[in-house]
Amino acid sequence: EIMDDEIAQLQKQLLAAQMKDVSNRLSHRNCVDLISKIISQGDIKLLHTTTGREYLTHEQLNKEINEVIERDGGRTSMLNIQKNCDVGTEHVQAAVKAIVKGDKHKMLLGSEVITTRYLNAMAEEINEKLQTLGRLDLTHLAQEFDLPLAFLTEQISSNLDTTIKGRLQQTHLFTNAFVHRLRVQIRGALHAATMPTSLKSISERFNLDEKMVLIETKRMIKGNGKGEESPLLPGTLSGGQSRPIYTPFIYREHQQSQVQSMWEKEGYITFDRLRKLQISNPKRYLAEKLPQNQQGIMLPSCYVGEACVSQITSALRQCQEKKSYINIEAQLHLPPFSPDELSTLITKCVEKVVVSSKAPDLRVVRDTYVMSESYLDTLVVKMKKSVQERAKELHIAAMQQQKQQEAAENAAAAAAMDTSNDHRETASGGSGSGGNKGSGRKW
Repeated sequence: EIMDDEIAQLQKQLLAAQMKDVSNRLSHRNCVDLISKIISQGDIKLLHTTTGREYLTHEQLNKEINEVIERDGGRTSMLNIQKNCDVGTEHVQAAVKAIVKGDKHKMLLGSEVITTRYLNAMAEEINEKLQTLGRLDLTHLAQEFDLPLAFLTEQISSNLDTTIKGRLQQTHLFTNAFVHRLRVQIRGALHAATMPTSLKSISERFNLDEKMVLIETKRMIKGNGKGEESPLLPGTLSGGQSRPIYTPFIYREHQQSQVQSMWEKEGYITFDRLRKLQISNPKRYLAEKLPQNQQGIMLPSCYVGEACVSQITSALRQCQEKKSYINIEAQLHLPPFSPDELSTLITKCVEKVVVSSKAPDLRVVRDTYVMSESYLDTLVVKMKKSVQERAKELHIAAMQQQKQQEAAENAAAAAAMDTSNDHRETASGGSGSGGNKGSGRKW
């Protein structure tokens, strides 16, 4: 108490001294020089304002910075602090870093100071919007609050189930009610599907986020999330993350029935028809669905069943036994294969027969004809004899033709000789008559 009284007395004396008029006063220039001298000696630490009219302590600068931050709602920029405190940028930056370092409720984000109060208010605002709209796009929120997307996502994640009541999926925020409505819409649309359906078309039809549709569809296919094994959607997903396609089990059953019908009716299946049934990899599909003991043949564009293959191999064995030949295309009732497919099929069937009989006694001729080697040897013998006889006939005919040509040439030469002699005799008789006549002429 005694000390307090002394302090009060000293304050009164100071006030009286300040109020008393004095004859000697320091000029503004003298004050500036005096303060500069004190600062240079290190007796006091002061900051000079940018206007040059005031000095302030570091403590006063920190106080003014905190006042600016609170006045701006817990978020302000370095530039705004510098304008309001009227000191150099380097002093503001140093003071702000020191304030943030010593206060866990403040942080420095780029060139801005952000407080916990601002972040809490932002979380409350986001929650109000979320409850009103049902879903929010974090990209749009980042633009609205002028914050980096990663920083905003981190703040939302830390406030989930506390201030913000919702679910975060990638860059989207949903309420539980919205997710439930989304599931109902997806489940209704996919339950009504009778053929493969792109999830992109579902998201476009109901104006939903495609990634969210994919996530919820996977959950409903896997199970209802309550520990029960039965899935909520009877189907499968294919196409990966880029082009997800939902295929209902009912379509798979229809697909298999169509394939079985073609198989039983025609005995072969073209890959083009399988692709029309939304089977993207026909070879793998047939390898999985056909019985393991199936003795068919896989061609580049179709699969030929065991019945058709057996028909061809039986005809080839008969041809082999009878030592004859057969035109597969003309003599057997086969499906309308292309020439290349038929040639490949016949070649493969010949290989099967040759391997099973262990006797390479068959040869493919002109794609669709098959003949036994024995029959071919017989043909060669017959052809050889026929060729020899024909060659002899042609030789005799050529000799006769040559003789006739020589006789004709000789007759023509003789005729030419007679004609030449006649001309000579005529010329000789004419010259003698003229001589006699001339001798009787008088000169």
